[in-house]
Amino acid sequence: MTHICIIDANVSQPYHVGSVFERPLGGTEAAACYLSHALAQLGHQITFISHHPSVLQQYAGIQSLSLEERLDYIQTTRPDIVIEVARPAFGDDEAIHLAGVKRYLWVHLPHNHPMMRIFSFPSTIQKFDAIVFVGEWQCQQYIQYFALPVHKCVVIPNGISSHFQSLFTDEDDLVQHKNISKIPVLVYATAPHKGVEQLPAIVSLVQSKNHLACFEVYCSGDLHGGSQGGEEKYTQVYEDLSHMGNVSYSPVIPPQQLANVLKRAHVLVYPNLTWPDCAPLIILEALAAGCRVITSDMGGSPETMRGYGRVVACAPADSFVECFAQAIAIELSTLAADPRAWLNSAWEQHLQIRQLAWYFQAQKWSDLIMHIRKDKNSVPHSLTWKQRFQRWIHRSR
Repeated sequence: MTHICIIDANVSQPYHVGSVFERPLGGTEAAACYLSHALAQLGHQITFISHHPSVLQQYAGIQSLSLEERLDYIQTTRPDIVIEVARPAFGDDEAIHLAGVKRYLWVHLPHNHPMMRIFSFPSTIQKFDAIVFVGEWQCQQYIQYFALPVHKCVVIPNGISSHFQSLFTDEDDLVQHKNISKIPVLVYATAPHKGVEQLPAIVSLVQSKNHLACFEVYCSGDLHGGSQGGEEKYTQVYEDLSHMGNVSYSPVIPPQQLANVLKRAHVLVYPNLTWPDCAPLIILEALAAGCRVITSDMGGSPETMRGYGRVVACAPADSFVECFAQAIAIELSTLAADPRAWLNSAWEQHLQIRQLAWYFQAQKWSDLIMHIRKDKNSVPHSLTWKQRFQRWIHRSR
């Protein structure tokens, strides 16, 4: 059994390892929770450290500590592995106390995020035994921009939670829940800075072309603890959406509720023009729920979509809304023209994506951990960015 300590040093989002089962979280925070539980299922001893004011010592067998306790805990217990989520959890003056502890940096942010300037300093890279990315596109950007050593770079994709892994018992169950005899349901369900401002214009264009569709919007800044700022600027957008026909608006909802929404939905809309997401969890979850995805080509979204939907170019920006609305119209026409084929494809998609359950992704983490614990000087060859990128290119041909 390996003692693994997972630390998220982000102080803008208070949460603990069980929060993902209780309320909506941002993708990075949710991934940290899901991975912790999956690694625990594999028999590892997990300690989860994050910023949370409440006293919580155990959750589902996982020790949960507050961020302020991290250094004392590391010094006292000496875990085998420390996984630092999104950013280094220790300053240079603290890192001396981690001698002998394997450190992994699990990167979720894009390379051009201000916080990632730390990669400009070789000392940052030297601190870590492995740098784990959530997508090939993201990893490639870091390697090119910061000249990272390839032998330290690993790509382990995010997974889908148990809420989405077994949504349907069989294909007939999917067909029943998608219910093509009713108006198609399109869903936007993420933070506002990932495209909600474009939605009113997109909906208007779709409706003006007489395409019958029901839009459901689940959106608020709560996902990121207000970290993106300016939540008030979206108030008018929410108001506009609430007054549009065949559009319903609600703040973000917990994962179980979201799973039930996507289970009966047909399309996820993700008109992101500003935030280069590396591997959006909401896209994976929508795919697992049998939804087609319509997204921009921003960041790693097309890679995450895995070809199950339509990609709209961000440039030129002045035609993006019209092109996005056209992509929706094409998808709705495809569904209407041959519902049976569309549903068959949705079932095949569900079968493929549910193989990305967090349990299986945690096994890849275990492989990495076991390899590096044997004092290897590099990550397993099969997990390196170079190998995965070559396979990715081969699949794209």
